[in-house]
Amino acid sequence: MKWAFLPGCSLHGTAAHYSTSFLGVVRALGIELAEVPDWNCCGATAAKHFNQELALVLAARNLALAEKVASVLAVPCNLCYNNLALAANTLQDEAKREQINGYLASLELRLRGEVTVYHPLKLFLQEVGVEKIRQAVVRPLKGLKVVTYYGCLLTRPKEASIGDSNRRPEWLAMLAVMAGAVPLPFNAATRCCGGTLALTHPEVALRAAEVILTEARLRGAEAILVTCPMCQLNLERAQIQAKGREERRLLPVLYFTQFLGLALGCVPITVGLKKSLIPLPKEWNFLGNKQALASLTKHV
Repeated sequence: MKWAFLPGCSLHGTAAHYSTSFLGVVRALGIELAEVPDWNCCGATAAKHFNQELALVLAARNLALAEKVASVLAVPCNLCYNNLALAANTLQDEAKREQINGYLASLELRLRGEVTVYHPLKLFLQEVGVEKIRQAVVRPLKGLKVVTYYGCLLTRPKEASIGDSNRRPEWLAMLAVMAGAVPLPFNAATRCCGGTLALTHPEVALRAAEVILTEARLRGAEAILVTCPMCQLNLERAQIQAKGREERRLLPVLYFTQFLGLALGCVPITVGLKKSLIPLPKEWNFLGNKQALASLTKHV
């Protein structure tokens, strides 16, 4: 089993712990992975508002490069995944693909439309399989109560949906159960966290994040599992900024790959726990020695 891997800009920066934990899970499950050489930024939310056609070229270049590596492209960043999945869908039209290939020709590239874009969540469950993951768990997370949060880009629009239910997705909860945790009911699972507004309208972003955080606390969650770099950062940032105004319980916000990596036996520091803005509680003694855990997750 071989996957091409496109990390995107975030996983080489603020979400480096998403990258290291994803790589740790891949190694633990015995998957061969090759990073797409010389990949470029997906354009995020800005490019398509300036020029939709050139934004499509950005995605097409990545897809053409990925075709040289494998027929399956794993894209962990929700925004990169959404942009590339929508582009791949658009470029199934032969006339449109040939038009975009006109741009790629100057780069000595040609897109054939033979690579399939996946989010790792879908790949783990459908390509690796539930039973193999369950058998690989060596450190069950012993009843830890979590809520599973997808954000707004994995389930819509339908052309980019990972295929789980758009209103009540269950795949993250399935992974949580396999890891030994207890997933709680969570109505805010696919609400927008407001992350794209963090710089332009920070108060709006904070209010959007607070809706998600408030429900998570009311449900009794001990952690929030996420799939998106922007969501992870925004949900941590919202808690830290609100801390000075009102005393509230801080909830760790973990990438699902960090969580799964711990269950698969990855060393805590290798899944990037020390890079979290909100350290794990010392009570999480299922990770081993409490003092060792505290030193790994000390807020620095």
